[in-house]
Amino acid sequence: MEKAKKEIGKRFRQVREQLGYSYRKFAEELGYSHRLIFGIETGKNKLSQELARQLYAKFGVDIN
Repeated sequence: MEKAKKEIGKRFRQVREQLGYSYRKFAEELGYSHRLIFGIETGKNKLSQELARQLYAKFGVDIN
């Protein structure tokens, strides 16, 4: 499970960087705290289905 969170976090970060956002601005665009976004990227927090849906709706990106 930990490895999966880290892999998702790595992908999440790649997407953010490809879109050209800092993690603070990305968090703001998605309506979440920058701490949560940083936690997802580092594998400390789980990417929720709701956030994954928002990421797809706003940017057309499927993190899976």
